[in-house]
Amino acid sequence: MQERFLFILLLAAYYCSFRTAIAATGAVTFDFGTTVCQGSPFVFGACKFPMKDQQADFYPKLKETGVTFLRADFYFEHIIPTNKCASVSDYRNNVNGIQNPDTWEYRHLYWIDSSRKHGFKTFISATYTPDWLSCSGTYKGAPKDWMVWEDIVKKVYTRYKTRVDWVETWNEAEYFCDLTGSPYTSKEDFLVDDFYHTVKAIRDAGGTIPTGGFAFAYDRTDVFQGILKRLVAKYGKSWTEANLDFYSVHHYGTEPGKVNLQDIRNALHSAGLNPFKGVFVDEWNYTTDWGRGAGELHDAKAIGYVGKSLACFIKCGVNAAYYCVYPVQAPVLDPDLPGVTPFISGLGFYTTNGNSTTPLPQSYPFKVLSNRLGLGKGIYVVKNVSDQSLIDACCAINSAGQKVAFIANYYDSPNTVNIIFKGLEGRKVNITDYYANAWDPSCNAYSTITKDVSKGLTSHSINMVANTCVGLVIAPATNELSSMK
Repeated sequence: MQERFLFILLLAAYYCSFRTAIAATGAVTFDFGTTVCQGSPFVFGACKFPMKDQQADFYPKLKETGVTFLRADFYFEHIIPTNKCASVSDYRNNVNGIQNPDTWEYRHLYWIDSSRKHGFKTFISATYTPDWLSCSGTYKGAPKDWMVWEDIVKKVYTRYKTRVDWVETWNEAEYFCDLTGSPYTSKEDFLVDDFYHTVKAIRDAGGTIPTGGFAFAYDRTDVFQGILKRLVAKYGKSWTEANLDFYSVHHYGTEPGKVNLQDIRNALHSAGLNPFKGVFVDEWNYTTDWGRGAGELHDAKAIGYVGKSLACFIKCGVNAAYYCVYPVQAPVLDPDLPGVTPFISGLGFYTTNGNSTTPLPQSYPFKVLSNRLGLGKGIYVVKNVSDQSLIDACCAINSAGQKVAFIANYYDSPNTVNIIFKGLEGRKVNITDYYANAWDPSCNAYSTITKDVSKGLTSHSINMVANTCVGLVIAPATNELSSMK
């Protein structure tokens, strides 16, 4: 028995030594003299919205995290349900005045006004089909009458046009498209017509906002290329060029930030379109059952995961929306959608106890990058990162002209990161750090150190604990500024 006990102790000691042995030294070079691309403040988006009773408490906290826009759906099937309209014929004949949009149901869209009130932009998915209009008899079906579809889209968009910033057509046709009973033999052909008729309705309503698609569940640029060629062939190159403003796709998994921009650009180019259109990764996260480790959704590990993902998105110059800003308590019933339970799946951005809310650790990297480093405040210039090892990082010059850098340690062990800064001015700089870690939700400035600069270079070293991120603001030293006056 004693020998077995000793063996267990030795085994535990070996395991602990193994865990600490993986602590390592990383490296990164930030070159502020080399531009990579233009960065967008809309890389800090999020899907869905706080629950109605929690909005007053959570919206100011969400604003403090640096989230810049929210994405959700129109849900046309709830705007004109079957208890308001029984058939396409009834709509065409205006039975009971059903064509009057003032008689429709908008309770579930309360989040649009709440979001705008608190300074968030809104991204809308123009989904789905009312059951009575659907060829399949469900919200996933193709509309039986595109003229009726256009009339509905036009009227709903007109109601919200001053409160909507982007519109995307359909959502995840891989899962939410049923062509039963329709004239379509492929989802690609359906998405072509859906894009045209949806965007036409918005333009007919005077909408000049950016419109795009196709909210693919997977990054299948070959499918995107096929849709583009069909769209150009059927509705013309000039119309497509003028109205397809962005490509949208969803990335779930361990590396959502790795966007293959070249394939997207190749697809646009092969269809004869401008290859440098906007890109929205407008849903991203782990899923609750694919590829995640313990704690990576809501605990300290989420900090490193979200941090490295945002750093990758920033270096690509894309827009992105984290899924999602619901509370993690599930299921969440919306009193304005009786009988409807939003799809939560354990994903979320805050926890709640009644009407009191607390942002979760995955919000901390948003706060550092968007607010503390200022990347959510306007267009910025993404600068070059090289010699990167054992961490993920990005750097930029923000809209206020500040040089900023960001490092994510997404390992379960400490990491000493040796940094080289290039492209600096003057003889001295102050480096202020802001940490995203599990024990300090404020993400306020931790310390400032002054470093000498020689030939535009300086070096720095940071000891990072496991699953943490750090943001750095590099500014001319105070005495340097005095000497310049």
